[in-house]
Amino acid sequence: MAGCACGFVRAVLAFLLAPALVTLLVAPARGRGGRGHGDWDAAELLLPPLPPRENAALVARFVTNLCDWGALATISTQEGVRGRPFADVLSLSDGPPGKGSGVPYFYLSPLQQSVGNLQENPYATLTMSLAETNFCRKYGFDPQSPLCAHIILSGTVIKVSETEMDVAKNSLFIRHPEMKTWPSSHNWFFAKLNITNIWVLDYFGGPKIVTPAEYYNATSQQHRSRWPVGQPQGLADGDDSNSSNNSGSSAVWWALLAGANWRLPMSELTQLSPQSYELGSHFFFSFLFFSG
Repeated sequence: MAGCACGFVRAVLAFLLAPALVTLLVAPARGRGGRGHGDWDAAELLLPPLPPRENAALVARFVTNLCDWGALATISTQEGVRGRPFADVLSLSDGPPGKGSGVPYFYLSPLQQSVGNLQENPYATLTMSLAETNFCRKYGFDPQSPLCAHIILSGTVIKVSETEMDVAKNSLFIRHPEMKTWPSSHNWFFAKLNITNIWVLDYFGGPKIVTPAEYYNATSQQHRSRWPVGQPQGLADGDDSNSSNNSGSSAVWWALLAGANWRLPMSELTQLSPQSYELGSHFFFSFLFFSG
């Protein structure tokens, strides 16, 4: 009789806890950093998982394609700060989401201070960060954290040739349609960064150096990661559709795996936000209590 009563109580508690568990599974963790990327935010399920960190060239291509603006540093020609570093935010694009060429294209005007600097010295350095997207906010990564992947591209900014004009135009206007309405009196022109040096910072231990050849040879087909960042690997077969999972569901996996005495890499643990890990821990202990 006591066994039946105990079973009934467990069933009632499971029913009452189900909504909280569903919330945990579907609600992403909230953290700091970044703003939404319009192309991906329209359907968050399209936001792809971060490529394997051991493939730094592919990570660099991933960041370039996902970001639609960056900070371009030039050498100032302005009076009072001549010869000093000068950074400005510029819109850019390497192509449609998921189909980027890796070439950062710009739509520039001679009226811009950075363009004046480039006319005297074409060397520049471009920084792009996943803090621009939902990625870092979703997992609670601060923009300065190495886990909030960012890349640094150095080279020269040059005008695109006539043969490349249509590619640059389509790449930019598909991501920045407002550019079509900018006043023609500003003498806009298409330009690109001719990349000579690449640094990728996506984890602790310092930046990884990628050559331009490695960067341009990296393609999305090399991206075979079937689990989104933060979800433990090796549990079951899956595909890229799992990218819609979030750090909340990862916390549940962590809790269950902890009960089974699994050993997982610390790198996976660092992917979880503190909120997700705390929720997962609460779920695990509740699971032990009610199943005991």
